[in-house]
Amino acid sequence: MHALMYLGEILMMNFRRVAVFAFLLSMLAGCAGTPSQQSDNDGGEVTTKPDVTLTNTYWKLMSLAGEQVTVGEGQREPSILLRRDNQWVSGYSGCNVLKGNYQQDEQQLSFEQMATTMMACPDMETERTFLDALNATASWKVQGERLELFDASGRRLATFGARYF
Repeated sequence: MHALMYLGEILMMNFRRVAVFAFLLSMLAGCAGTPSQQSDNDGGEVTTKPDVTLTNTYWKLMSLAGEQVTVGEGQREPSILLRRDNQWVSGYSGCNVLKGNYQQDEQQLSFEQMATTMMACPDMETERTFLDALNATASWKVQGERLELFDASGRRLATFGARYF
């Protein structure tokens, strides 16, 4: 009889340990960043990547108003980098260097006091559209390695891809 009681106590202790371990494991899994799915450009395998941060990431402009952006000969790729420590934005508009400030409150985002150098380049239309998109930005969303900027009505203005050096 004592042996059965002893066996019951051992089983109950192990059950409690397993339950506590399962609870802790589920808590740790809940703390992990939310991954997002991204497919490669060939339409092939889908991979899961964690979301990149908005700030301190080099964002290459991929599309403006739904149109793919191409870099002209002799131009730099349009890009932005939002610095977390001083809320300063810098980058390239394709031809010119751009600088300014940004304000972020959760998903709300606005660019302020934007300035560029004044070089003339063959394709100034992309540059003007890019700067207009930055000035009209009201919110943002990062999913994986993709940043989207939206205007106040929720219309997507621009899409960026994270780049690493």
